[in-house]
Amino acid sequence: MTIRRYTGILLAIALCCAVGPSRADAQDREATTRALEKAMRSADVKALIGRMSDRVGVAVFGASREYSKTQAEYVLRDFFSEYPPESFRVNQSSETDQGAFLAGVYASTRYDKDIDVYMRLRERGGRWELREVIIRTEPR
Repeated sequence: MTIRRYTGILLAIALCCAVGPSRADAQDREATTRALEKAMRSADVKALIGRMSDRVGVAVFGASREYSKTQAEYVLRDFFSEYPPESFRVNQSSETDQGAFLAGVYASTRYDKDIDVYMRLRERGGRWELREVIIRTEPR
């Protein structure tokens, strides 16, 4: 009887572990997506930095370079200074076993043309981190 009870308990724990994290991961990714959207909409560089990994790729109208969080902060501050936000929305997202990818459209108060923004996320230590930000389609 005790072997059956232990087997049942172990099976229940295994099922909870197999199902639980994927739901939590999806919710965490959705919360991260919403937080990144809000940060981009309000030019909140501190909020973006808070979601970044220690090293992050940043590309602003050019090739991506890897920066520390502090360096990335300066690059993004310059971007938001030059292109103040009017709006930002994530219009596409996907998830793979390697991480997640977000694509969005950024509108600036100073320019008429939309700016494409791509973000790559990865899960690390139970937390989604911003690993790369690519800002393309420079307004003219």
